[in-house]
Amino acid sequence: MYITSSPRFSIVEVRRIGDAEPERVFRMLADAPIRILARAMQLTTGDESGWVHEAESDWSLAELGRRGWGGEDDEPGCDEPLGPGYRVTITGSEPAEVGDSTVLLLRCGAEHLPRFSWWGRATPIDPTLLQRDLDIEFGFVPRLVDPWRADGPAPGSPLADLCAHLPPIDRVALESHLEQHGLLHPAPLDARETTELTWAFAALGDAIGGGIPQGADGGLTAGFTEELAGTLGWEHTHAGALIDAAWRHRLMRRLRGRILTTNRGRLNSARSKADIAIDAVGLSARHPWSGSRETGSTLALLAIADGIGERLADIPSLLAEALSPLDAPRGTHPHAEFVGDRSRETLARDDLPDVLAGLALLSARGAHGVITPPMRRLANHLAVQPRRFSPF
Repeated sequence: MYITSSPRFSIVEVRRIGDAEPERVFRMLADAPIRILARAMQLTTGDESGWVHEAESDWSLAELGRRGWGGEDDEPGCDEPLGPGYRVTITGSEPAEVGDSTVLLLRCGAEHLPRFSWWGRATPIDPTLLQRDLDIEFGFVPRLVDPWRADGPAPGSPLADLCAHLPPIDRVALESHLEQHGLLHPAPLDARETTELTWAFAALGDAIGGGIPQGADGGLTAGFTEELAGTLGWEHTHAGALIDAAWRHRLMRRLRGRILTTNRGRLNSARSKADIAIDAVGLSARHPWSGSRETGSTLALLAIADGIGERLADIPSLLAEALSPLDAPRGTHPHAEFVGDRSRETLARDDLPDVLAGLALLSARGAHGVITPPMRRLANHLAVQPRRFSPF
């Protein structure tokens, strides 16, 4: 069964080249790979030898629709036209609800007859019975990825994308665990928590005060960084990372040879503190994640929220067992999606250090990298809430 975290259906028409009317019309998940259509054609025509080339294709129907493959001279990146002698048209977009057939046969062809006669009489195919076989083969839209259910992962959240890459039993186990421990629908962050998360940025702003002279390179001087490190109780490199993040998130600016804090950098509201905490981890609306490539980072956030590990440095090794199945070589893991020669889940591992480094900027005084309760709460929100969310 092919599933998606935000399921939508498209209408797929398959016609022989030269025919005015389609031979088959399906309603299918818009992001399903072409192999699902190929298998559906094999099942509804009874021709197991047809569409063999496309039965292994990972190209999506949405991509096929955008490129208009399947014409007489068009090819979907293979050696012969898609479905030899066929043209495929993909149109429309409508939401899929839980329990809908993943592949629904809308039209079977006016003259479709079996290859044998029962007592000398040809019997038309019953579409209802044929649909039963399609349901057995492809299944239904599952509960966990239905975006309109309040008790499942929020649509557009990293957790929903993660669930779409797990087999059903693992998705149910994950959701059950999160629900049992109160992590699926976390309470809003309070002002005390956001203040604690952004205290280091506030300390930087206090050190700048009404403005300080620029260094020779236009930035803050090495002496300033050393003093800030002493104030924070962090190492020099960690204080430098905080300064770099403050520039990146526009908390400081230059004016007439001096460096000043911006209005946002003064953290004068609960909203600005929350925004800065989210920005520091790199997960704000201005720094969107990239869909299924965030799997490793989502697992890390869930582990932190769940109380696993005492330090951020512990997280990669603690997640090694959970990530190893997602690093399977191409073609060996039934739930992996691939880009080139590397799985998207493997690519997600590369993003893990960035997320952990961002969280480290929210560490407590004298305890860089130690996971605090507010850090766990923020990680919980970042994992289960839609990417554009208010933590209040």
